Amino acid sequence: MEDILRYVDEHLPEYVERFRTYLRFPSVAAQNRGQEVCATWLRDQMIQAGFDARLEPTKGGPPVVMGERKQPGAKRTLLVYGHYDVQPAEPLEEWHHDPFGAEIVDERIYARGAVDQKGGGMASLIAVETLLKVRGKLPVNLRFIFEGEEEVGSHHLGQFAEDHVEFLHTDGCMTLDGPTNRATGQAHINPGWRGGILAVELRSKGANQDLYSAEAHYVPNAAWRLVWALATLKNEKEEILIDGWYDDLLRPTEKDLELVRQFPFNAEAFAKKLGLKEMLLGRTGAEPLIARTYEPTCTICGMQSGYTGKGMMTKVPATAFAKVDFRLRAGMEPERHLELLRRHLDKHGFADIEIVVLTSKYTADKTPLDSAIVKATSQAAAEAFGMPALVFPEVESPNKYPTGSYWTLGPGSMVDLGTGIFGALGVPWVVCRYADRDTFNHAPNEFLSIEAFRRAIHWVARSVELFAEV
Repeated sequence: MEDILRYVDEHLPEYVERFRTYLRFPSVAAQNRGQEVCATWLRDQMIQAGFDARLEPTKGGPPVVMGERKQPGAKRTLLVYGHYDVQPAEPLEEWHHDPFGAEIVDERIYARGAVDQKGGGMASLIAVETLLKVRGKLPVNLRFIFEGEEEVGSHHLGQFAEDHVEFLHTDGCMTLDGPTNRATGQAHINPGWRGGILAVELRSKGANQDLYSAEAHYVPNAAWRLVWALATLKNEKEEILIDGWYDDLLRPTEKDLELVRQFPFNAEAFAKKLGLKEMLLGRTGAEPLIARTYEPTCTICGMQSGYTGKGMMTKVPATAFAKVDFRLRAGMEPERHLELLRRHLDKHGFADIEIVVLTSKYTADKTPLDSAIVKATSQAAAEAFGMPALVFPEVESPNKYPTGSYWTLGPGSMVDLGTGIFGALGVPWVVCRYADRDTFNHAPNEFLSIEAFRRAIHWVARSVELFAEV
């Protein structure tokens, strides 16, 4: 591996500049902005790296970038997944650097998408390119797919999967996304995923127009209706109050809990870093991490109604909406929980509140810890980081939720399944948490250090080598 690392170090300035070019594309899926241009550039990068690559159109969405390199005699095929879309940069006033400028300050590259997920995707492509240039060949057949709407739910990836099942059926899949362990900086590996998300928009409507606030006695205030409806969903103890919400939740075993307790996590230090006196509900020790791993959530992600600009406008809003996401854990199917949400609002007198589904998916995949992809990425991480990787445990499900099963709002179809396609197809896959400990992904001032980028290239290159051997 020393020859690979030498080559990376010799060409690191060039690689960093290429990464910065990638970051300057404002490929924001939520705003339907810049995806086509970014995808075309990425396809060209794959071709230059020695891959057969193309843009595959999707029906109503941005293209998927596909690339493949077949190696005669290779016994395994590895799939690398990534996404070239990024979160919106707003609120822009909170950025200290241009969110699409890719400025370098103190050996950190600041840009939206630096970590999530352009850094991991570019490091993966460069790692494979380096293997080809130094060794002249790859030890495995290798395929890439980069989609352009992961940040809004991967709505067209399921249809893409149904149309390209043979291409996706590989011996393993890996993706680099997210920070390392905050306490120790160790690489963090998720072997598959059991759970899902139900993201909705709750809409309230009053009169057919806004009114002067002195006339508040005449019409219902859409903002108040929405606030009252939201207040019924969860209490101050963070308990979701919807009848039946927890009925299907698969609880962790004592073995699962013990594994999580062994993970390095300093609740007090984390709270202090966030400017808090303590963690939510005063949780200490491993309690926040256990909740993060196994408990469902109900989160108001954003609200809008009436006038929110400078100064004051006295009015009774006619409309209001809130974006709410429910993180569903093992056993919790989104279709059933959508029905529970509707019943709950109706029961509490809010039948007038409209529910618009934004994202809905559930996967029950769990990659075996003795699979080649887990072994390869774990061993490679230990070499790249100089310390063992942390492999996060998932709840073991009964036969009702076997590996490779999935549920969406369209039963019998992978449409809207998003990144759960890999588990649905039975492909062993891992998410490799590679970035700096506190990178502000999804927040202003997202960054990736040059060292973390270099280390990611090392991790992927070594993972590819080991995947052919273990």
